Amino acid sequence: MSTTLCIPRIDSKITKERIFSIFRTLNWGYIENIRESNLIKENDHKRLVIKIRFNKESMNIMMRINQGETIKIVYDDPWYMRVCKFIPL
Repeated sequence: MSTTLCIPRIDSKITKERIFSIFRTLNWGYIENIRESNLIKENDHKRLVIKIRFNKESMNIMMRINQGETIKIVYDDPWYMRVCKFIPL
């Protein structure tokens, strides 16, 4: 079962490949797709939507996200991103 995640705001210099690498290191599951969105009105930031199939070891993360919790992921200390459940507009 796939879950769609959202990184609501991240520096536009961070590539999809970098995000893929970060999530691969987390070992949460299989990443099906990463989409960039420029809905943010700031030129130096973007929004990312990630479709992922969580593995059994990370089901607690999936449950927390599905319950509305936001997860903070540190990728280059002190830089971090917030990950939440994607809710379409």
